[in-house]
Amino acid sequence: MLLENDKINILKEIKSNGLPVGASYLKTKIGLSQATIGRILLDCEKEGLLEKVSNKGRVLTELGETFLRNSIQHAEKLKSAGKLIDFVADADQHTLKEVLEVRILLEAKTAAEACINATDEEIRNLENILFEYMYAINHGQLWYEQDLMFHLAIAKMSKNTTIYRILNLILTSNNEYQKFAIVSTQKEKMQIPWHMPIMDAIKQRNSDEAAKTMINHMEHIKQTINDVQSYTSVDYTR
Repeated sequence: MLLENDKINILKEIKSNGLPVGASYLKTKIGLSQATIGRILLDCEKEGLLEKVSNKGRVLTELGETFLRNSIQHAEKLKSAGKLIDFVADADQHTLKEVLEVRILLEAKTAAEACINATDEEIRNLENILFEYMYAINHGQLWYEQDLMFHLAIAKMSKNTTIYRILNLILTSNNEYQKFAIVSTQKEKMQIPWHMPIMDAIKQRNSDEAAKTMINHMEHIKQTINDVQSYTSVDYTR
């Protein structure tokens, strides 16, 4: 990871300079030895990210420009995800509602994309998770894990890696998903009718209906949070 960061920093410096540069110049800008910089430059050249301009130094290729742009965008997405996780770490009722608004946008998209990108095997697996979830509820067992698995499975089926990672980080950090689930514990059997239409829409590969039913489900959770007056006294550590 450190080597990859050094590589990106070198590419950034070459791009910002706007002219061909070599290891000796980069050494004055980046806290690395000239030998280390030279090895990274050689590797980047082999990968097609840089090209030599006579004896003046190296410049970014078109592939290098694309690689650097994608790397910066990826780093920004991870930074944003980290900020969101920090935001929900000490979630109160108001914060959960704000995070839920983000979930509505993300999970509606994953439900729609799952209809397009999921394999038949993945859809059968999702159906099995839903059956396990329904069994847990009907037999008075804890159901948070199955519910979490259901939502994350849909996100993974969408093949949208960025959204999946963000949702996974949000919902699995500091028992955040349990916080969402606890507020609707008294209405847990009412959750089943909200999950079935989502499952049916994905099985039928109906993207519009899948997004709509997911939004309805999230809006139901939001309304439940509004209805629960004793929220702040719930012990999330149990």
